[in-house]
Amino acid sequence: MTGLEALEHVKTVKDELKHLECVIEELWLKLFSIKAVDYGKEPIQSGEVKDLSDQVAEFEERLEELETKRRAREAYIDAVESMIEQVRPARLKMLLHLRYINGKSWEYIADKLELSRQWLYEELRPQALEEFDKILKNGLQKFTEVYKRTIV
Repeated sequence: MTGLEALEHVKTVKDELKHLECVIEELWLKLFSIKAVDYGKEPIQSGEVKDLSDQVAEFEERLEELETKRRAREAYIDAVESMIEQVRPARLKMLLHLRYINGKSWEYIADKLELSRQWLYEELRPQALEEFDKILKNGLQKFTEVYKRTIV
């Protein structure tokens, strides 16, 4: 995996995080709306009737699965941010953070760094990616383990 691929994967991971957070929120809403089974009535559908504890257990199992995925994705973003923090000089670090962590446009970053967009993209960006690549290669084994957990 190249440094650019690792950085661009942050956007995908952030999108997945947003989705997981929505699913977790929906799961909590469903959990709070569970009603106890009235065993005095005939079941409407054929099949087994699940009592309240069965339903709660299913929700807890699903919630734990989602939370595990969420933690793995947060760990990926933290790992990338940690590597960006090691980039020197500061303007290269700022470029990487604004673009790949905050998702800012090249125009916005050029404005913040008081540079032309063309110089930023053609000159400074390759320098920043080269510095990030060096840091990534130094910690590649550990980073690969974190990355693999986001694939699950």
